[in-house]
Amino acid sequence: MAALQAAGVDQSHHVLEMPVIRTSSKFRQMRLDGIMRAAFKDPVIRSRTITVYLDKDMFRRSLEIPNEDTLHWFVVDHATKSILERGEGPITADDVSRCFR
Repeated sequence: MAALQAAGVDQSHHVLEMPVIRTSSKFRQMRLDGIMRAAFKDPVIRSRTITVYLDKDMFRRSLEIPNEDTLHWFVVDHATKSILERGEGPITADDVSRCFR
């Protein structure tokens, strides 16, 4: 995230963090949402974080994510919803240069 902010990408693009959590009961989702709100004190981080509750296996298959050993990031075209770029691990300055020339 630091590389995106350093390049000013967050000023011209919608930057979202989307933790993907396995579907569970509504009570459990509300509890986890509360824990996450308490953990993320920074209002900027809170405003760009959307927790998604779904079938994680189907999600990973549909996006061809091989594992959960590291984070996976995507650059998505707002209009077409197509994936323009993708990567694994924290996004680097080189990734930013390649994706946002």
